[in-house]
Amino acid sequence: MKGAHRTLYASKRLKRMTHKSASPGSPTLETARIALLMSFMWPQRVGMFEALQAAVADLGVFVSTPMERNRPWQPICGKLKIVVQKTITLPTYWRHPLGFRDINYIHFPVDTYARLRRYRPSVVISQQLGFRTLMATVFRLLHPRSRLIVWAKMTEHQQKGKRPLRFALRKVLLRFADAVM
Repeated sequence: MKGAHRTLYASKRLKRMTHKSASPGSPTLETARIALLMSFMWPQRVGMFEALQAAVADLGVFVSTPMERNRPWQPICGKLKIVVQKTITLPTYWRHPLGFRDINYIHFPVDTYARLRRYRPSVVISQQLGFRTLMATVFRLLHPRSRLIVWAKMTEHQQKGKRPLRFALRKVLLRFADAVM
């Protein structure tokens, strides 16, 4: 129940932040300046983010790489303003407890904090719970008027076999998130 209460609390805070009758100085959806931090842009998500871009004051999309090597499609950005960050990428070979192996890429976008500081978003949406979210959390802590939404695209099944250090880092990062989706 503790996690459910926290999620409800976070969603109420986010609703207040984006509601038109929010306190003076609070950003509304129409005035929000949103930074979206992702590994890369999935072609099938371009339309969704273009709709978000039309609903907010400004949307900046910051990606770690134009496309990962193991993806069979070309990068597509549509009308989005996409910035490719300075990133160190390491391939990892993961063996799931069920027996299958998979190649994954771990991205370390080293200029995330600097780019967020220049962009000055009111809301940061950070994909996954790794280095980019760590940098977004640092930004959130140093800029208390900003908000952090963590976009955790993962399941418990996918996370089996991950190292304990990752779980500990993720718990800490989730404590500082204003909302999780």
